[in-house]
Amino acid sequence: MRQGEGLFRMLLAAVPVGVFHTDPRGGCVYTNPRWQEAAGLDAEQALGDGWFRAVHPRDVERFRAQWQEAVQAKAAEIALETRYLTPRGDLRWVRVCAAAVRSAGGELLGYVGTTEDATERKRVERMRQDLLSMLSHDLKNPLTAVLGFAEILRDAPPDDPQREEFLARIEANAHSALTLAINFVDASRIESGSLQARLEPLSVNEMVEHVLRHQESRARVNRIRLEARLDASSPSAVLDRRLIDRVLANLVNNAIKFSPPDGRVLVETAVVDGRVRIRVQDEGPGIAPELRAKLFQRSGEIGTRRVDSTGLGLFIVKTLVDVQGGAVNVAFPPEGGTIFEVSFAA
Repeated sequence: MRQGEGLFRMLLAAVPVGVFHTDPRGGCVYTNPRWQEAAGLDAEQALGDGWFRAVHPRDVERFRAQWQEAVQAKAAEIALETRYLTPRGDLRWVRVCAAAVRSAGGELLGYVGTTEDATERKRVERMRQDLLSMLSHDLKNPLTAVLGFAEILRDAPPDDPQREEFLARIEANAHSALTLAINFVDASRIESGSLQARLEPLSVNEMVEHVLRHQESRARVNRIRLEARLDASSPSAVLDRRLIDRVLANLVNNAIKFSPPDGRVLVETAVVDGRVRIRVQDEGPGIAPELRAKLFQRSGEIGTRRVDSTGLGLFIVKTLVDVQGGAVNVAFPPEGGTIFEVSFAA
């Protein structure tokens, strides 16, 4: 028996998933090293109700209630999903599966279960959902507009006075579709951990002018006036060219989208307290106070409409600015509108 117990513990220490054992009331009596590694707790800390300390504070009440409900019902099997947050700040999704252990007479002796890292599966599921949403709605609308105006142009005479307007609408909708597709790819890179910044000294004014040129057709279609007030000293910062382009494109795109017809979007650059600052101001309805705390979260909403149904725009802005060592702030002037500000060390 001693030899068998030793082999059993060696096996539990070697398996690639977390293993736990509970008493009949659901209190933990054993965890293997893999479980302890994933949870950030040692064997003693996990005993009794201590193992609930591994669960994310936002999930622990729900998870504890679901676990206790199943244990009290003496369920034969339990399968739950939750998030673990370790004392070091590591966050991961886990799938918890447990099976009842019973005596020969059917008395419940406890549960033996496993915890398996489900973070990657959750990430893939979310990306799949985002892709389906983007294909079914976000990309469908601008691409349908592109096809519609292309058909009109094909049948229109070369001297049609609306030709330039139709071309502008095609360009604007193509840019919308491209922005959504790039945001989707950026979100995938962020969540997979493959996003890396390639930093080099860049002229901030040149980057702003580049983005405004590409947003001009969209602004014209929406009857929005784009204005730039650029610091005459031509400030530079160490940035990633592609990433700062995505940051500015998202901010200007949002400003155009939420500004009323005949409104103005103002982009300013300046050097303040040794930092290069870029501000994008719109004349839209602003952002409701109850939504401001979620502004830069993934799938957040702003105003009364989504930026896009995947909710990636401002999440990507914040992440890409952070990767480049910058900071993001937002202000809400009393006269209305919203001001987004990004800043970097000069």
